[in-house]
Amino acid sequence: PFAGFASGFVSSTATIAAMGLQARRTPTLRGGAVSGAVLSSLATVLYLTLLLAATSIDVLQRMALPLLGAGIVAAAYGLLIALRNAGTLTDHAVPRGRAFNPRVAILFALTIGGMLLLAAVLTDALGQVGLGMAAALAGFADAHSAAAAVASMHSAGKITAAQAVLPILTGFTTNAASKIAAAA
Repeated sequence: PFAGFASGFVSSTATIAAMGLQARRTPTLRGGAVSGAVLSSLATVLYLTLLLAATSIDVLQRMALPLLGAGIVAAAYGLLIALRNAGTLTDHAVPRGRAFNPRVAILFALTIGGMLLLAAVLTDALGQVGLGMAAALAGFADAHSAAAAVASMHSAGKITAAQAVLPILTGFTTNAASKIAAAA
């Protein structure tokens, strides 16, 4: 579980994909893999919180309740699964390796770059509507880049803190959809 949490700061979606693969390949590790995958989502929430704190305190204050709720649920569920499966590995060796595949992480980085370019084009062309669309599209690749872009727009005085909330939550939601697809 700790490997999933730590790897979630690099790429939670890649971590979830790797944990899902591990759970399918080694059923005795399923509980630990599921716990690690869920705790990688906690890392997403914590990282997003830190990012917003560095970018815009006003936006962070508006996002506090959704972030707190997501963090509590991810932590509680991840720890519950970890506790339920504690001791199940006593007769089985845990395979050595990484929590995620570096090639997958590189692919995600390239995808993020492409999504950010598309997000910039949509925002320039369509304004606030384009911002929402861009955050949703960027969220499929990375919730943090979408949130940072939106919070930066608030810091630059282009949108209000209230206008930042929906695009950030939209990016966070589409990122969750990517994680669901990656887990399958």
